[in-house]
Amino acid sequence: MFGKDFKYAVRTLLKSPVFSITAIVTIALGIGASTAIFSVTNAVLLRPLPYKDPDRLVVIGGDMRTRNIFDERESYENYADLRNATGPVFDDMAAVATFRGIVPQQDGTPEQIKNAFVTTNFFRLVGAHIVAGRDFDTLDGQPGPPPDPTADPAKQPPPLPAIAVVSYEYWQRRFGGSADVFGHPLQNGAPGSPVIVGVLAPGFELEFRASSNVDRHPDIWTALRVNYDNRNRNSYYLRGIARMKPGVSLDRVQELSELAAADVRKNFPIYGAANFHYHIEPMQQHLVAEVRPAILALMGAVIFLLLIACANVANLLLVRMSLRERELAVRTALGGSRWRLIRQTLAEALLLAGAGTILGIGLAYAGIRELIAISPANLPRLDKIAIDPAVLTFSILAGLAAAAIFGMAPALRASRPNVMEMLRGSG
Repeated sequence: MFGKDFKYAVRTLLKSPVFSITAIVTIALGIGASTAIFSVTNAVLLRPLPYKDPDRLVVIGGDMRTRNIFDERESYENYADLRNATGPVFDDMAAVATFRGIVPQQDGTPEQIKNAFVTTNFFRLVGAHIVAGRDFDTLDGQPGPPPDPTADPAKQPPPLPAIAVVSYEYWQRRFGGSADVFGHPLQNGAPGSPVIVGVLAPGFELEFRASSNVDRHPDIWTALRVNYDNRNRNSYYLRGIARMKPGVSLDRVQELSELAAADVRKNFPIYGAANFHYHIEPMQQHLVAEVRPAILALMGAVIFLLLIACANVANLLLVRMSLRERELAVRTALGGSRWRLIRQTLAEALLLAGAGTILGIGLAYAGIRELIAISPANLPRLDKIAIDPAVLTFSILAGLAAAAIFGMAPALRASRPNVMEMLRGSG
């Protein structure tokens, strides 16, 4: 039965190509714009972080409220104090710092690489996988004894070697994927060159917002070896990450962090004068805080645009129904039910919406590439913006909703033609 309605709708729309094309293009513009912006919303705001238990991850920084400094990086000593104070609420806590460096390539030419210092538990905390070699162990981050200033420099014990894990991409680019690099320094013969012990899974990245100044794809990850030293408490370079225990609230975490911050303010006057506090924020919220208002505003704007497109198509259908009143009156006089007339009109609306949705997805695909090209520098997860199943589902649902919006009013009007007046006038 519905097949006949759609066949008749196809024949009817083909007889009015100008109307059909106008309606389809109008819907396609609304669907295309909303789909393109939703792809950004989905990738940036809705998609979970690619880490283990992402909803329990928090990012840790420092606030110096008297100086109007917020979410600043931490010193190792502040990080260690908070780690010791928050054992009851955190499953684990780790830290990372990134920087750029220069290393010689195989032919001796210099290459700029992205480095990261991490605590030895970092990869286990976020759920990163090692595809070759091994992960860090606790001894890799154990600091050596501090140098004795009274001893002969020539008799000082040599520093412990730095231990490194390299990214899969750097392993392929620099070493051709060879396993021979494990257990050997990155730069043979260079003092202080880290010893490579493992390779990360491909595609691993650090998800921090742009203002955090954290490189997303470090090439070399070196285990952090540092002694707890209050004299260096003012050296800020670490970004902390922690996973809350199941059932622990953020308020409870804030409560313990405030106690730790109060001790820091009490014991170190410079922190007391700066009104130091730990800054703890859910990682997903931290990542998108700078761009969420703009993305939501854009999403609201394109939905409003889609509603305008639906209103325009509804007006076109109403005008078209007024030109088909005699046809509808004849069908009613021959026994056509009101539901049959509504169904026929909705079939035409669904065909228009379906064609508009298909064209709109094509426009969205082209639009996404332009959005990526002109996107601001602080927009995270650009490489995740794509037409994926979630975006396609949104497009289909938007098309169905559009068909219901612009098809319902014409369908109701078409189902109540003035039979006697139309037939008397035509006679």
